[in-house]
Amino acid sequence: MTPVSQEETQDISDNQAAETCLGFIDDGQDWLGTKEDELADYSQDDVKFLKTVVRQVRQRPDAMLEFPLPFKGQEPVFTCNENYARNRTKNMAQKLKKDPVRLASTLDKFSKNFDTKDPVFVRVPGKHKGKRNHQGRAYWIPLFTVWQKGKSRIVFDSAASVTKEQSLNKVLLPGPDRNNSLTGVLLRFRQHPYAMSADVANMFHHIAIPDRQSTYLRFFWFEDNDPDKDMVEYWSKVHLMGNTSSPAIANLAVRYAARKIPPVNGGQWLQEDNLLDPYQRQRTRTPDETERVLSQQIYVDDLLASRPTQEETEQLLEEAITRFQRYQLEFCKIASNVPRIQDKYPNSMKGAQMKNLSPIEAQTSDPEKGRSLGLQWNMKTDRFSVKTEHKNRVRTKRGFLGQIMEPYDPFGIAQPAMLACKLLQREIWPLPGDDPHGCRPLGWDDPLPSVFDRPWNKMSQICQDIQNLSISRSFYPKDHGVPEHQQLFAFADASDLALCYVVYLRTRTTDGSVFVAFICGYTKVLPKGTSIKGHISIPRAELCAADLLTKRMLELEKEIDISNLHPTQFFTDSRDVLGWITNTTDKFPRYVSARRNRICLLSKPEQW
Repeated sequence: MTPVSQEETQDISDNQAAETCLGFIDDGQDWLGTKEDELADYSQDDVKFLKTVVRQVRQRPDAMLEFPLPFKGQEPVFTCNENYARNRTKNMAQKLKKDPVRLASTLDKFSKNFDTKDPVFVRVPGKHKGKRNHQGRAYWIPLFTVWQKGKSRIVFDSAASVTKEQSLNKVLLPGPDRNNSLTGVLLRFRQHPYAMSADVANMFHHIAIPDRQSTYLRFFWFEDNDPDKDMVEYWSKVHLMGNTSSPAIANLAVRYAARKIPPVNGGQWLQEDNLLDPYQRQRTRTPDETERVLSQQIYVDDLLASRPTQEETEQLLEEAITRFQRYQLEFCKIASNVPRIQDKYPNSMKGAQMKNLSPIEAQTSDPEKGRSLGLQWNMKTDRFSVKTEHKNRVRTKRGFLGQIMEPYDPFGIAQPAMLACKLLQREIWPLPGDDPHGCRPLGWDDPLPSVFDRPWNKMSQICQDIQNLSISRSFYPKDHGVPEHQQLFAFADASDLALCYVVYLRTRTTDGSVFVAFICGYTKVLPKGTSIKGHISIPRAELCAADLLTKRMLELEKEIDISNLHPTQFFTDSRDVLGWITNTTDKFPRYVSARRNRICLLSKPEQW
């Protein structure tokens, strides 16, 4: 046999690599993909953000973490917007002075940034004032007020345009959306019987920027925070909530602070935690349990966590406080169903029994309302409920949406009850050619026809009765050991009116007890005439329900994060759907085939 030269060997290797890329050779990989391939990946801008920001992270001498502003290119040059920002802020301040309650609340909030050993808002030094001293490398941020969590707050409007093409947010990379979804955080909050919650106090204002970049965070405010004095020019030494990059920066700060041992530098952090992969599949470092929980269970600045025992819950809280304090990040508003935690932090929630878990309302005209509606945690009974607000709204399209859209219900606790409201919505917004009550021409504030009086009253009663619904927060109760077997059971169904799904978790604990917990539910109204020729048939509606369910289960199985979770069992009462899923020989219409293939990618036929 003629020996093969090194050059020929290299040629063969290169050809095989090329053929593999072109799909001529099976390299042993599952080229058809897996269900995890359906999860979202990072964009190139996300990768650029992480490389730019993480490589420059450092802990400053004052203990604060410092992350740079992630500009899309070189540090930008702006057209001067100094007068524009000054005038907008002055107009806001004049309105604020007419409302003493909001003014006092705003000044109190602002004082936390001035009245400290190391203020984060400082007067701009004289040598940095004037156009010649900044040469366009400066940006002034207008301010406006909103009401959040029962307090008036100043918002830094970094989206304010200097010109039609220029604003601070337009030159900043927003970064990847690595923030935990609130639904996912709440779902994992239910894993164990002992729970606690806390807020990171004034979080954004404890994450520093490099001193050279403060020139891009200039603004005007009362001198010495005194409304009787003139407005003067300040700049910020920290990231601001109005910046499009701040949520991603805050998420990185949380993940950094959660580590027991910080990385040597940003480059090491990128590599050992595989930060450029959203799922960190090739990380070389294994986080401890405290880091894992803190990284997963903080939504923006709210910590929600649960543990199997009281002792573990206390240890988690104490360790979280210790780790975050290293970087001047403090926990406040601590609440728990563990008596010892309540005794140790008695002033955090001032004896409150209810904690609202809804997302913050960015703006509301009612200062007393704040974010009082939506998902509530009763710490005494350890149950979740959905709080609604009954108002005698005007019977218009606008009033209808205001009635049914207010409560935050991430688990779908109220979905079965709200189906009647969705069906009424279909009548108020009918399809063209199917408008027996003449609703299509009506404007947002035009009165609805009297035929809707009875359904409207029924809808109002439903929205009130929803408050009586509640579910257990924990997947299993106290004093029954720990889970040894857990499995999700998912059901899909449809009719000529709507489709739906519901998911339960079955838990068997070490003492032999079995508990079933509601996980989530969903309903969707179908267009009218689903059983009429030319429209979707009932079997196809059942198939759509199964398709929606498997897509939701892909997210749910990832979010619930239960180790040794047994494969999900799916259910449908449609023989057609079961036949489509298990049939591998017949050819189906494209409508059926597309959904059937997706179902079989995200689940296995034997799971149905």
